[in-house]
Amino acid sequence: MSGTYELDQAVGANARIIMAKESDWGVASATSNYKQLNVLPGETLDIGLATYRSNVVRQDHMRNKSVRGTQRPGGGLPLELGPRGVSQLLYSALGNKTSTTGAGPYVHVLKGLTASNKLPMFSLEKGFLDLATPTYYQFLGCRVNAFSIDFNIDAIPLVNFDILCRQLVESTTTILSGSATDQTYDPFTSVQVTVYEGSSLTALGTCEQLTLTCANNLDGGSFALGSNYRKNLLLGQRMVGVSGVFKFTDTSLYDKAISGTDTKVQISVSDGTYGMDFLLPNVDLYPNGSTPKITREGALSIPLIGEAAKDGTEATDIKVTITSPELAIDS
Repeated sequence: MSGTYELDQAVGANARIIMAKESDWGVASATSNYKQLNVLPGETLDIGLATYRSNVVRQDHMRNKSVRGTQRPGGGLPLELGPRGVSQLLYSALGNKTSTTGAGPYVHVLKGLTASNKLPMFSLEKGFLDLATPTYYQFLGCRVNAFSIDFNIDAIPLVNFDILCRQLVESTTTILSGSATDQTYDPFTSVQVTVYEGSSLTALGTCEQLTLTCANNLDGGSFALGSNYRKNLLLGQRMVGVSGVFKFTDTSLYDKAISGTDTKVQISVSDGTYGMDFLLPNVDLYPNGSTPKITREGALSIPLIGEAAKDGTEATDIKVTITSPELAIDS
């Protein structure tokens, strides 16, 4: 009688995603300074492999076998917003660290890249370590195409990074030498979030939901004949904005949208020791769709959307101040 054997199958809890900054675009980082990301379920990193099929008319009425073409690897990385595990990706998304001060906690100031069209590059490796033969998917030449952060009541703020890469390499050998730095830390929560608005950045106290977005609009279609891989991933026109729902207590925000009066918006989150401030120093609120509407018998709210522009004083459309236990977020 034959025996019954348990099927070996990879499980998400034993999978691992690590990252490190690259010295040369598309070349696996040789540093030992890899960080292990605490990714949420739902990551979508994939090869994005083009397939083609001949349209030849066949007498046997069957189709030709498909053939393979260019790679367009990338996808989404969802994480919880916390003191560790997000800062390096935020740096990679903005590319301009203007200062680091302090002796622990450390205060890092980031602004949007202005003097170059090349964002920082990094390697990612997604490993399935519990297979009989562990398998690793190495995403090389990564850059952050966009990120969004959702702030909701009774929830941990969630951040999703959209990544574009040069190529994907499958291997049975990990990219890592030694061990990766664990990024585990308690995340921030909705009760630790404060939204400020206006020239003097006054706490609003009326925000019910808010989403911050930053899109770098990388050129992901740069290919040349004879190559499977992207030739570059250059920065396009950055678009930064906020959208949210606010308790309808007065018409001040709506009036700014109608008149086109610029304002400031800052989203701050802090656990008392560590925190992040997301400042949009020059925001144009959009009027359409924001006229108050009678949607229910009870308390009413209004939606608002704002787009950030360059500010003369800060010389940027977004400024992120990170108070962190991490000495370096750009290596």
